[in-house]
Amino acid sequence: MSGDIRETWQLTLLLPNQEAQKKRLRAPSSLDALYSSLQVEPGHVLLTNHPRHDMMFAVESVDQIADGSTLQVHVPKKRVFVSAANVKNKAVVWYAGATASQIERSIAKAAGFGEDQIECRDGEDVVVLSTNM
Repeated sequence: MSGDIRETWQLTLLLPNQEAQKKRLRAPSSLDALYSSLQVEPGHVLLTNHPRHDMMFAVESVDQIADGSTLQVHVPKKRVFVSAANVKNKAVVWYAGATASQIERSIAKAAGFGEDQIECRDGEDVVVLSTNM
């Protein structure tokens, strides 16, 4: 097979809270090419069916998939626990794509502060929020 002519694959893509999508693309040469072709965001994980067991596993190489494969996009969530005067260990969860200001507003709301400005701390340390936490 020539290096610039690759077969075309049809894949089924399962996105959270959406209908399954059929995607037609050139057989990817790398995992990065697969993510790019499917427009899967960095930080998300592609899962596919295990060939012998009834379970999903992370796609770590394009050798693990083929024409006709079903891929599920897993969006990892991040979580912190908030404690304040009237709140004890309340979970705040966010997904990739949330902004630092959205996370801060969610933390303030969970702590019972409403829309007030807050300063996040971990013991004596001031925590600067980042979407990469």
